[in-house]
Amino acid sequence: MSKVFEEAVANNKKDGFVWSIYAFCLDKAGQREKALEVLGRGLAESPSDEKMKTNQLALQNKERLRMKAYGQEWWAFHLEPPPIDAVPPGMRGQLTQRNGYRSPKKA
Repeated sequence: MSKVFEEAVANNKKDGFVWSIYAFCLDKAGQREKALEVLGRGLAESPSDEKMKTNQLALQNKERLRMKAYGQEWWAFHLEPPPIDAVPPGMRGQLTQRNGYRSPKKA
């Protein structure tokens, strides 16, 4: 994972979303210190990015990263379920289905 993200941030140094998603994945993997380091590097490249600053502060306070600020771009990765109000009305029933599992055959 780190190898792919390092390549992504090398090619998109000013994109705060790439830095934030990298930090999110590290945090979920239990590597909070590395996630803080990544956000620090990202802020060195783009010091005016408020979303990254907010995420860095959240990690320093041992809170969750606030990825919702990235909107649809974040939800496209399917790393968290979107809030119900972010899902179009016709698609809301699909959130409760367990994709990838077969229902047992009825006798």
